[in-house]
Amino acid sequence: MPGGSHHTMELSYGLEYRLVKPNGIDREFIGKVLDMFSGASISVLLVSVSMEEVAVAHIRRFGRELLGTIPIQGGGKEGEDSLDRFRRSLRNALTQVKQWVQVRRPTHIVVVGNHMTLSIARDVINDELNKLGISIIYHEQGEGGLAGIYEFERVGVDVLKKLNISLGQEYVDEVFSRLGMNNGLVAVGIDEVRKALEFGAVETMIVLDETYKERGGGEMKDLMGMVLRTRANLVIIPSSTEGGEKLRSIGGIAALLRFPISSQP
Repeated sequence: MPGGSHHTMELSYGLEYRLVKPNGIDREFIGKVLDMFSGASISVLLVSVSMEEVAVAHIRRFGRELLGTIPIQGGGKEGEDSLDRFRRSLRNALTQVKQWVQVRRPTHIVVVGNHMTLSIARDVINDELNKLGISIIYHEQGEGGLAGIYEFERVGVDVLKKLNISLGQEYVDEVFSRLGMNNGLVAVGIDEVRKALEFGAVETMIVLDETYKERGGGEMKDLMGMVLRTRANLVIIPSSTEGGEKLRSIGGIAALLRFPISSQP
């Protein structure tokens, strides 16, 4: 339509759509979008177990949502030792976890915690969750519970990569690493990123999801067009993650560069 107007429509999985425009379709742009969102239906229910609590989060390709925490009750029955109390309370907590599974329908369950806790909890978890018919992946790390959710964002990159899920933490870490080295191989803020794109220097543009939405009009559309023309990579970082908070602190947009642009006219 004239005047640059646009339309929004809701798409549903399993249905076919045909998009027709009088002036043709930017197939490269559509292909890039489809490539970004391929595997978007893959999701993980992250179950982080400590001796005090079970914390649960839902991780999708472009975001993480904390669902809640369930305390491990300390009281027990007469003659019941501490490990038996833990296993019984964990079994009760997994009842809520199974309800989240039914609502969120994850494709995988990732269980994290330290070595000792997982060695005690594994039999109970397998007994309760294997019957759901969803793949369970165990990942040992330093912390469980709520602290384990945040630790997994930092150390669980390889696990998520195997499932075609990325929260982008490694890209944000690289931005701050290059800022610390002051090597000129990073651009921060829309003006610097635009300049870098104009010189064809951008290897990867990193944008906070809320920044993308807030500036989704002409300004961001122009940047996206330059990303496509220069064949740079685009990474959108969920605002709810630790990486998202760090990226927000420097304006919500940055770029990793192929070469410095500070000396360019």
